[in-house]
Amino acid sequence: MLRRFRRSDATGLSTLVDRHFPEENRLLGMRPIEFKKIVERSFRLDLRILIALVRLVKGPIFDLFVVEVDGRIAATAFLVYLRSAGYIGMVMVDDPFRRRGYAAEVVRACIDHAGRSGRAYAMLDVLANNDPALRLYQKLGFHEIQRGRYYSLGLAHRVAPAPTPEEGEPIRPFERRDARELVRIAAAELPPEVAAVTPVEASDFTSAPFAARAFLSETEAWVVGPPGRPRGFVRATVAPAMEAANLTHPILDPTLPDELGSRLIEQALAWASAKGAPSIVTELKGSVPKAEAALRTAGFVPELELLTLVRSTTG
Repeated sequence: MLRRFRRSDATGLSTLVDRHFPEENRLLGMRPIEFKKIVERSFRLDLRILIALVRLVKGPIFDLFVVEVDGRIAATAFLVYLRSAGYIGMVMVDDPFRRRGYAAEVVRACIDHAGRSGRAYAMLDVLANNDPALRLYQKLGFHEIQRGRYYSLGLAHRVAPAPTPEEGEPIRPFERRDARELVRIAAAELPPEVAAVTPVEASDFTSAPFAARAFLSETEAWVVGPPGRPRGFVRATVAPAMEAANLTHPILDPTLPDELGSRLIEQALAWASAKGAPSIVTELKGSVPKAEAALRTAGFVPELELLTLVRSTTG
């Protein structure tokens, strides 16, 4: 039976996530007990009211579908409603239920609901070495539009760089008025096919506090440059469900001196280190030599390769 996720499914879901994403969990340091607490918290009345209000203004936010067989979760898929696409994640089938078509069933449900909500595309990420999943997604009509990679770094007593008198552009906390210029910088990095599916929006920079509240996270963002005219952006997040902190893809204007880009990243690393995170992980998509060079300068090492796949919701 295909249905939406229920609160009583939290234990089964956390067990599946812990067992079915070993490579990602190695990097992120998944904490199943904390993950379960966060899933259960999403059913609290205050958060349900908040989510309902957001839905009234912006439409659907997310859905989680499960296939139930004999009272057990056999398969899952998570759907996030972006502006132009439905993003599909957490596609899992428990071992006793493999090769019964359940993965295709939950993915098709996500595609269908994304289309019903007016999204023109469905998209997902998959590890490049996951051949069975790739075969399934290709059979369902998905094709590759972008490649990416996880990068990781161990954190040990990182210290924020001290400002210097000759530094013409300060590193400072992000302000909402910075978003417009950051959209321009980030959009310039995207190939046309990717921009059609996932256009850059101001909310990409401003919506993190809502997500942080929902998932019990702490997050901070920094830019380099004067108010309203930033030339670089990073956000760091620590969450109880993961040992590793998260660093967003660094947004760095081509004209930004490499030294300032490096200092911006070091600011985020120092914050994550002070929060007690033992490591930090980021995901870099597409060809962005400046951001990649800045990460390597900071000591990040390449890890898992990702493929971004997409298909029309009407095809």
